[in-house]
Amino acid sequence: MLRKVKFAALVPALLMACASSAYAGDAASVYAKAKGAVVTVRAGKMDGSGFVIGDGTLVMTCYHVVKGATKIRVDEAGKEAVKLVGFDAKHDVALLALGKPLKAHLEFRNGPPPEPGTKVYAIGTSLGFLDHTISEGIVSGRREMDEVSYLQISAAVSHGNSGGPVLDDEARIVGMADFAYEEGQNLNFAIANANLTSAMASIQAKAANVVVLPVQKGILGRLGKAKEETPLLAAPRAGAKMIASATKGLDLVVRKTSSPLWVAVVMNDGQQAFADASAIKILNYEVTGHPIPPTPPAPPAARGKEVAYFAVLAKGSPSAEGGSRLDKGIGNGEFIKLAAGSVGIDLPAAPAEQVKCGLPVNNYENLLPGDRLYLWNDAKGAIDRGAIYVGGGYIVMADETRGKVISAYLEKPLRIHIVAARRDAGKG
Repeated sequence: MLRKVKFAALVPALLMACASSAYAGDAASVYAKAKGAVVTVRAGKMDGSGFVIGDGTLVMTCYHVVKGATKIRVDEAGKEAVKLVGFDAKHDVALLALGKPLKAHLEFRNGPPPEPGTKVYAIGTSLGFLDHTISEGIVSGRREMDEVSYLQISAAVSHGNSGGPVLDDEARIVGMADFAYEEGQNLNFAIANANLTSAMASIQAKAANVVVLPVQKGILGRLGKAKEETPLLAAPRAGAKMIASATKGLDLVVRKTSSPLWVAVVMNDGQQAFADASAIKILNYEVTGHPIPPTPPAPPAARGKEVAYFAVLAKGSPSAEGGSRLDKGIGNGEFIKLAAGSVGIDLPAAPAEQVKCGLPVNNYENLLPGDRLYLWNDAKGAIDRGAIYVGGGYIVMADETRGKVISAYLEKPLRIHIVAARRDAGKG
């Protein structure tokens, strides 16, 4: 029976002989482009690798690297706090949020996975201490195991490489190093892009839809105690505005949420903040008092930014006409409906019906992140597509023709097809 071995390294690491590979000129180029975006992840007794994506504050790694850890550290972030945004256990993907952005980040390669024989490169912290080790190889095969897509690669990897990127010759992500079989030679496997991007979208969607669980009448919550100095955030999302700080040992009134990663903290004015659940010890005591007034809805601008954030993170997800799921393929109108739904806005699925909802935005100069744009189809004589404006002149839309969620700049050829813009001023 083949033994399946993950690439995370136990500390102290078991020294192993690693296969070497000759570095071609293009390997040096890939290394120069990618080195600054590859990081070392420390989680309890486990060491692994990761890579920076998005705006420089998100790190993707393998879930088995950070599973069960009470404290996570990224070497390249120094003493900055690292937050677990969420995870997808089935696809072995976890997202971490850094307190401050790193300068470099990597991009996912679009399109189908690379064919067998395609040259690839793996970068990671081999054995848990040889940081930024690069190896070169090829895609040996494309495999499906337990409903997860993998690239079988010959690039040399070892313990500590879990979560490191597998890159093409333009330093674009094609997979993430995950496990190997000990028997045989170079039987190494990387999770394919399609699973990485869908897992990322799923994690972000769950993080954006955290709700506070109800408590019995007359009960404010449970007594909690801060294990360490802990920021109290305005929203249950890494990077949200900090509204207060709980010092180590401070008694708090807390309530559970729909996410195991977050707890709600009852503030003196009756409003709620959110804290990292791993930083709060919940005691077996209930706190009674007056009912908590409901948290008022966020202002439109704040909700719009949340919609734009959702859209950006969904980029690269599969798109299919009539689809309603980011991981299986989502239709154009359904994507806008899902993005708006992440902040409680209920829209119809058809773009031609969506345009009837919300407030009109009269010119491009007044666009704000989260606004909805709608395009006219001359052949159909009707509105048939929509997009989310995400700021900086860019939109994100589910392009059913290309089969994925894409971003595009609002240049003149595209603008001439836009016939309406809408802003959601309130819930529902």
